[in-house]
Amino acid sequence: MRRPLGLLLLPLSLLLALTLTACGDDDRRGRDGGDGGETTIDFTSLENVQWREDLGCGLGFGTVDSGGYFRLTVHHTGDRAGSLPRSVELPDPEWEAEVVSGKHLAANWCNDVILEPEAEVAKTWQLVEGTLTFDGPIPPLSSPSKPLEARATLTGIVVEDADGERTAMADVSLHNGQWGFFAG
Repeated sequence: MRRPLGLLLLPLSLLLALTLTACGDDDRRGRDGGDGGETTIDFTSLENVQWREDLGCGLGFGTVDSGGYFRLTVHHTGDRAGSLPRSVELPDPEWEAEVVSGKHLAANWCNDVILEPEAEVAKTWQLVEGTLTFDGPIPPLSSPSKPLEARATLTGIVVEDADGERTAMADVSLHNGQWGFFAG
């Protein structure tokens, strides 16, 4: 028995609509197809971020979550003639501190050769409150003859987005196994 053409096209148009809906994406969400499934990442929320991987390099600290969707950085950008104190109240004019969300945020970290994929930042929060306290020896600001190890704890963290919305975050232990090393 033959089906009317309209009944045959209905399932095809429904399948097309479902496929297009599943592929849809907006500025706030990303898709990760790892492990055969899709996970939706909300790039606007810091609610369940767990820092998993330290990014060593330079005169500061970087850490990302396991998917590379969120990155926290705290770096000394001021005068390198003196020495660092045990603790720094942030914000501080000699330090830059922020959290960003996006994709591939560990890509090309401390590397002067840019490879694919490149980091794609979706949202930025500036650190507006917090205390960075060095654990153990305080690292030098001068370039050491070889990269050093530095550890610190960031406490009392409050970040602010471009709209002025503030978010408190849990304390973070930081590690830089390449303190004083710069790409180039």
